[in-house]
Amino acid sequence: LTELEDINYIGSDEAGKGEYFGPLVLASFFVDKKRREYLREMGVTDSKKLTDKKIVEIVDIVKSEGFYSISVVDPQRLNELWSKKGNLSIIMGEEYGKINRNLYQKIEKSGIFKDNELTEIALVVDRFSSVDDRILKPIKDKKMSFARVIQEPDGERFTNVAAASVIARASYLNYMNELALKYRCEFPKGYSEVVPFSKNFIDLHGYTEFAKVAKIFFKTTKEIV
Repeated sequence: LTELEDINYIGSDEAGKGEYFGPLVLASFFVDKKRREYLREMGVTDSKKLTDKKIVEIVDIVKSEGFYSISVVDPQRLNELWSKKGNLSIIMGEEYGKINRNLYQKIEKSGIFKDNELTEIALVVDRFSSVDDRILKPIKDKKMSFARVIQEPDGERFTNVAAASVIARASYLNYMNELALKYRCEFPKGYSEVVPFSKNFIDLHGYTEFAKVAKIFFKTTKEIV
């Protein structure tokens, strides 16, 4: 592990960004360096390396160990934001700004750090854009100051980012389970099944309902309608 594990930092990650169905979920997580070792021993790592079953098993323990903040952007709202912003990275940057501001306030109110120690907390985000200002601009706040802001490729190798990825993935899975119950069907994950499933869904429920479950700004939509 790098020197990042020797400092206090908030880790942020997302789930659902590349999935045609379901929400975009962003999560941020903080636990101090003393408790990170326990999370690593418990098997907290990049959610992509864990089975969905394992994620569901450990997510409540992960949440209980630290502070976290989540934003679940449902497909309908995400489609509306896309029509206004036209760029997913901009949307993600703004949502990260909201949850990191919320998490920073939770840490501040907890009293675990003195004021001067709060300014020593870093922010580590799994890189989602080559434009740094998309993460930096939304978190500029007089009431919130980070020692460093780092966009890191494969950021999930850092414990707090990995924990955030577990929380985000668990929230995404929970949302998809609710959709499955509502529409009495299993939404496909593989690309080859998306197009025929979507055409059948629209026949049954209509396009307006479809836009509530799918990211219709994806190029895949052109193959469906």
